[in-house]
Amino acid sequence: MSASVGQLYLMSCYNKYFMKQKSLISQILLTYGDFNNATRKINAKNTLLTSLKNNVTPIVNENDTVSVEEIKFGDNDKLAGLVSVLVKADLLILLSSPNGFYDDKQNRVKYISKLDKKIMSYVSDDLDLSSNLSSNLSTGGMTSKLQAIKLVTNAKIPAVIASGLISNVIKNLFNNDDIGTQFLV
Repeated sequence: MSASVGQLYLMSCYNKYFMKQKSLISQILLTYGDFNNATRKINAKNTLLTSLKNNVTPIVNENDTVSVEEIKFGDNDKLAGLVSVLVKADLLILLSSPNGFYDDKQNRVKYISKLDKKIMSYVSDDLDLSSNLSSNLSTGGMTSKLQAIKLVTNAKIPAVIASGLISNVIKNLFNNDDIGTQFLV
């Protein structure tokens, strides 16, 4: 029940912001089952593309009200990756607490051209070496983000990890400010 109540509140917040921008939004709730069933996958893709074509910003979220463990994404990173591949997005931006990906010496890596064993070795489920910030704002961690990025870069879609705590982070990314980590294809 809390998921259904929370969805209303979340969409209300998004609607309030987008109304100030004189923009329309839509809500698209998905489960893993929507990607495993050909008809539902095509329907989801058509809905997303039709929204975009009509200048409506789709707000995509997991359909927690009907998800059961077998069809849950488990985190929004995986959902974002799957949706990006589905609509052949130009770019995937994952916002997080850390401002990108950090190596074992806590230096931000600006560009990564391949997710190889060396890059993956910097991430630990026990201690997330890719983050110099601890946060309870999200789930999934850097491993989850890198799995989503591997999915999209394999589909020739570039990706970025940056901090959602930076004001105007997306605008700054498009202004080529020195923030985040870019994953090249």
